[in-house]
Amino acid sequence: MISIIKRIVKTGTVALVCAAVLGLSVKLYAGDSTESPAMLAEHIVYIENMEFSPSQLQVKVGDSITWINKDFVPHTATALDKSWDSKNLSKGDEYTLVVTADIPTDYYCFYHTNMVASIEIME
Repeated sequence: MISIIKRIVKTGTVALVCAAVLGLSVKLYAGDSTESPAMLAEHIVYIENMEFSPSQLQVKVGDSITWINKDFVPHTATALDKSWDSKNLSKGDEYTLVVTADIPTDYYCFYHTNMVASIEIME
């Protein structure tokens, strides 16, 4: 019995079972144990004083961007080609987008077209 438990712990099965019970998503990576997966970043863009801050953001594919409206008036974060859109964000509302390789990178506020910003996708 102890040898079975040692084998389960060594293979990581316990971690997978625990993750499954807790409803967590687990990504498995092949390769030797010295490899580590690239860390995905979470970026925050504040909408405040009628501006996106930062107005230029560097991201990588797989990163997430969250827009948070801190103004008293509603805003949007909308791609110029309208392929992605936060819809109406009232004060305190948030919108999160996961970066893909083909995402349009220039965006604006639908209500206030002078509010513009951009995303730069890095490799």
